[in-house]
Amino acid sequence: LEEGLHPTNTASIIDNYKDIFASLLYTDNSIENFINEYKKKPEYNNTIFIITGDHRLVPVPQRNEISRFHVPLLIYSPMLKKPVEFKGVSSHLDLAPSIAIMLKKKYDFIIPKNIPWLGTGLSKSVEFTSSKSIPLMKYKGATKDFIDNQFYLSENRLFQLQDNFETRLVHNNKQKDLLLKNFKWYLALNNYVTSKDKIFPRNLAPNFSNLTKLSKAEKDEILDLTENIDFDKLYYRARDLAYQKNYKKALILTHYITNKDPNHFDARTLKARICGWKNDFKKAEKELLFVIDRSPNYEDSYYAILDLYWWSQDSNNAVLVSKIGYKAFEKNEKFKNEVLNKLKRFSSLNLDMVAMELNYEEELLGFKDFLAKN
Repeated sequence: LEEGLHPTNTASIIDNYKDIFASLLYTDNSIENFINEYKKKPEYNNTIFIITGDHRLVPVPQRNEISRFHVPLLIYSPMLKKPVEFKGVSSHLDLAPSIAIMLKKKYDFIIPKNIPWLGTGLSKSVEFTSSKSIPLMKYKGATKDFIDNQFYLSENRLFQLQDNFETRLVHNNKQKDLLLKNFKWYLALNNYVTSKDKIFPRNLAPNFSNLTKLSKAEKDEILDLTENIDFDKLYYRARDLAYQKNYKKALILTHYITNKDPNHFDARTLKARICGWKNDFKKAEKELLFVIDRSPNYEDSYYAILDLYWWSQDSNNAVLVSKIGYKAFEKNEKFKNEVLNKLKRFSSLNLDMVAMELNYEEELLGFKDFLAKN
């Protein structure tokens, strides 16, 4: 229930909307059950849970114009030392930047140079403060309201935001014109990004024209292999089959997985390893270069392709791919040492010279050409 309602009104609203509030109790219970079940998993102690919503309880009368956008954002983890309530204004736009920066600082996560985010990260203020520009969508396809710092524009009316999302009507044409100008800039930017297809990098878009064609016999085989198995667990079945040297069934499963999810890099790397084990080096290389191009911070693809180049005694491409890996993992000494150990197997390489070359900072302008040729 929104804060700020008069106690007598609160009781009547709850009485009039019992089914709506019952859904809140159901949601709370479902979240509790989910967390309790997840506690049984070994990864629970290293997991961060983010719980939020996309709109308020629409049937319940709203307190003011902005309350329709006021939704909870809960971040929970057993790693947290103490609970803290942050009252600074944030939006869903700020989630991705905050998560990405955390991953970058702790795990060498690579953030692309150009990103389509409008958010700047979650506010860390424990006091009420509003310092962001946030477009607000009242209903699907209609971005009508706009927050800019402490001011809020709604239906051509200007409000000032106050603690607990109280609002005060403001009569200031100069300030309203400034908000309208900033809002129009956002709408123009939004139109450009969506019409020019700038949200998602084109090279990461699934290429469904490259799906593996499966025969009727293979489709029948897939039905047997996937029966009563969750899709997320199919990779592990494929991996087990490959380790048992049942390459035929393992490959069929990896084809099925990558047809369903073209960016399933674990399955693509496994498929490449199987092709390499079967001496089909070109097909294996194609799969692994695909993974490295789309996910340059996926370690296992580098290890797999260096093994492949060792099997085919292709030291030149092994060094080139190692350069790419060194650039992607410039702060990961464990990865670098593993790459050097794999390069040691090539007797034709002067390892001291190669190590110096790998650590030399330069743009690898030839990588796209390398991918195109392969």
